[in-house]
Amino acid sequence: MIRKLAISHSMEKPTCVILRRRLNGYIYNNTTGAEEELGTWNDSRMAECGVPLTNEKGNYYQAPFPEGCDDGVWDAFYFVQLGAERSITDRLISLEKFINGAASIEERCMLAAGGSAGRTIYATIRLQADAGIWNAGNEAIEEIGDWDNSRLAECAYDMDDKGGGYYTKPFPSACATAGTYHILYNDKLGSEYDITDRLIGRDKVLWFGTTVSDEIVPTGSRGMAMVNLRNLVAECESWQAWTGAADAEAAKAFLYVAAYYIPKDTELVKPLGVICRTENDKNEAIAVDSDTVGGDLELRLEDKIPIDFKEQPGNAELYFLNMVEAVLREMWTLSRQPGKIGINSITLIEGPGLYEETAGNFVNGIRLMINWGISS
Repeated sequence: MIRKLAISHSMEKPTCVILRRRLNGYIYNNTTGAEEELGTWNDSRMAECGVPLTNEKGNYYQAPFPEGCDDGVWDAFYFVQLGAERSITDRLISLEKFINGAASIEERCMLAAGGSAGRTIYATIRLQADAGIWNAGNEAIEEIGDWDNSRLAECAYDMDDKGGGYYTKPFPSACATAGTYHILYNDKLGSEYDITDRLIGRDKVLWFGTTVSDEIVPTGSRGMAMVNLRNLVAECESWQAWTGAADAEAAKAFLYVAAYYIPKDTELVKPLGVICRTENDKNEAIAVDSDTVGGDLELRLEDKIPIDFKEQPGNAELYFLNMVEAVLREMWTLSRQPGKIGINSITLIEGPGLYEETAGNFVNGIRLMINWGISS
């Protein structure tokens, strides 16, 4: 499967993408086909590094994700060309995060923002579970209290300027509270932090305290259940953070609905989830004189192990389980909301366990049976 750089925009005509690596701030050079230091950021550098986009249909623009990009987390800057030649003054219209291969834990959790060059960019870090905020001075999660300029000054987490309008920072390693975090990026407009500073971006991070084509619309209860389970998983904030997706719609790209079991050594973009029928597939009525039915589906979750754990299978398994269990907890909560597929039980079929997808490339995976109930 070839992963795509893609954007749909009704008002603008994006022409190219600039790719920056979170871990080191490097840039992908589309002329040489390799990642390298940024160097002097000027129009000629923009021209040689930009990956051109093609207009496939309507307002949809895309390009293959370059093979020359090493494993890691990349940020794709989508630009609209304003003149006859590419220029660093071209208009930035979107920034998208890509997890490419076996990225390290540090890089998966790194913060990144795009903006004007030479600015002071800072982040505020909010814990989803209780809306607590990270106090950068005290290095602790606290209640937000009265939100004013002095409180912002305590909590602002300054980003590192990597040049060319790209700003990154490792997630604070001293943070001991696991969970999904919402990140807000602001441009500091004056000499002091101000709650009216301009918001320039958002992100999600899943932290554990360690460093398509048109879809067929289902009409039967089984097909509806598979699609609805996909939607449920995609709505989980922890799944969005795990995959680096901006929202639930983007998170669906990592979830495959299959009529039959896909062999686990199939080379698909990781992380991924596969939803398919079980070996003993059946539907059953779960209420007398009712059209309410239920059944079993399989959910398989997989991801390449972080490079930190190549020689530590025990830690690789525990890290993977943390990710899985965060998703399962949200699935339970969401399934009890009106209009969602109901989950009655989740049973382990196989795993978690490591397998070698290709030579030296190990993947952690787990298979789960989801017993569901839905009104058709």
